[in-house]
Amino acid sequence: MPSLLHVKPDSVASTPTNDDTTASASEEITSGILYYLQNQCLAPPQEHLAAWPSSHSTLDHESSGFTTDVDNCCVLVTGLPSTVTVPGFIHEIQVRRLGKIAAVSVKPALPFVPSAAVKVTMWNKEGADRIMHAVRTGNFGFEGHSLRAYWNRVKVPPQQRNERSRVMKVRGHPDKVAPSVLLPWFASKFDFDIDQVHVNRSTPKDMVVEYRFGSYLNQSFHAVMLVRNTYHRKEVSCVWLKDPCEPTGNEPTRHGSISNSEATSPQPDWTNQQQVSALPIDTHSEKP
Repeated sequence: MPSLLHVKPDSVASTPTNDDTTASASEEITSGILYYLQNQCLAPPQEHLAAWPSSHSTLDHESSGFTTDVDNCCVLVTGLPSTVTVPGFIHEIQVRRLGKIAAVSVKPALPFVPSAAVKVTMWNKEGADRIMHAVRTGNFGFEGHSLRAYWNRVKVPPQQRNERSRVMKVRGHPDKVAPSVLLPWFASKFDFDIDQVHVNRSTPKDMVVEYRFGSYLNQSFHAVMLVRNTYHRKEVSCVWLKDPCEPTGNEPTRHGSISNSEATSPQPDWTNQQQVSALPIDTHSEKP
């Protein structure tokens, strides 16, 4: 039976418009869609997974040429609600302390696939294994949705162990570091997702703000470099903070890696809470 492997809009559009050819193409597309919907228990064809456009190009270090399956830190989670957001997905990782995040991107639902997908790259292999285990055992959330997790076909190696993360803290005059100033400035330079923004200190002449981006790759990295290359450190200080999704050390450990064949039968358990807004800002002042 034909699969979505053969569904290519460009090639269909360029097909001659005689009745026989048009009917054949329509039958093939319909058959492919039905085949996928009737076989949700199977891993989608890799060509189909690649059909989802990324919301942002956050994985500038993706390379399968020098990365093995054993080292792959990138996981594709499918079956998510069409309303899933980057902050909402990160929230599920944070409450479970599954690991430090390198990048997250949402792949929106398609007309013939009503559910969305998320590609998440963890900082190390241990974090990626925790994601796979949580989804496989039904402990990742999203009640009412049959989540499945697969190792992404484009393999991403672990990041170097260092202080960098998707979270940065800036301190300086409000005219330089306030969210109303920095966020539009960042948006004029690169694409990014904001998980949360916390104003930890606010006085007329001094402000401390914590910015939690959706990703480190191509997002918080660019933000930190932009601030450091623009302002002297005496004007604006900019440092990395620990990712709140990192384990505290009290979580149960799971040894060994998870294969795609192991990660295809989850029974999710999710409370249908309202998604975190695109820009939640928590403001609380401290005395100078």
